[in-house]
Amino acid sequence: MKQTSDKVFVDTNVWVYFYSVTEPLKQQAAASFLEKSKHDAETIREALKLLKSSKYSYYDSLIIAAALLQGCGTLLSEDMHNTHLINEILRIQNPF
Repeated sequence: MKQTSDKVFVDTNVWVYFYSVTEPLKQQAAASFLEKSKHDAETIREALKLLKSSKYSYYDSLIIAAALLQGCGTLLSEDMHNTHLINEILRIQNPF
């Protein structure tokens, strides 16, 4: 898996804050980080590997796998362990 430091994967809660009208500070922070991503069968296979080797849930493993497969260096999420480094490639960052 190739890492590209300028790519970022975003958890769904960041998208929710992007559209939020009740959390303007989080909306502004989310807007400054957003990029698009895609999922496929390879993502699911990688997620199952992560599920077996980590303490992350299946759904968090899907998010992590998608970010890894896209070569992201950062995963923005307020729901996962801030600053955790996965596979020495992907660092989780809480954008808030």
